[in-house]
Amino acid sequence: MSRKTFGWIPAVVAGLALVGLGLLTVTPRLAPTVEAQGPPTATPSAGQQTRQPSRPPARAQTAQLQRQAQAGTRRDPFRAPVGRSGEGGSGKTCAPIPRKRSLVIARLSVSGIVKTPTEMIAMVTMSGRPQPFFLRERDELCDGYVSQITQDNVIFQERVEDAYGKEYEKEIIKTISGPGAQQ
Repeated sequence: MSRKTFGWIPAVVAGLALVGLGLLTVTPRLAPTVEAQGPPTATPSAGQQTRQPSRPPARAQTAQLQRQAQAGTRRDPFRAPVGRSGEGGSGKTCAPIPRKRSLVIARLSVSGIVKTPTEMIAMVTMSGRPQPFFLRERDELCDGYVSQITQDNVIFQERVEDAYGKEYEKEIIKTISGPGAQQ
């Protein structure tokens, strides 16, 4: 084994001996570094190496962890690390403006169905919004679309994302509800 390969061992042994004697104490640097104050006056020669701290001092680490905890950047240990949960089972957020594209299938209730000579139209309301909406087949909603409208019910195709991020469609059938429903 050559001295060049293990040249750092004598320095470590000497440092440990000085720490053991109490002549050398290791304290975190609180003053700004020389590089921050200005350019260095002397440059190290080719044989010398400048020593850079490999990690911040313990006080800085704890302060950084406290800032992260206050900012809420740490992961919640009780939530699944994969997948997202949202309203109605989809991870997609919907616009709050009152349009068909903002309707969530899970919160819809069918008030009535109108049959015209060419098509069927469903009148739906969403909980929290008193305004009725008129849906036709193939109308896009926040988390799906209207698949089919029959005389008794409306069939929706809801886009769902599972915990692993895989998307699939689920069929939801809603029947007429309310005071105008036929028994």
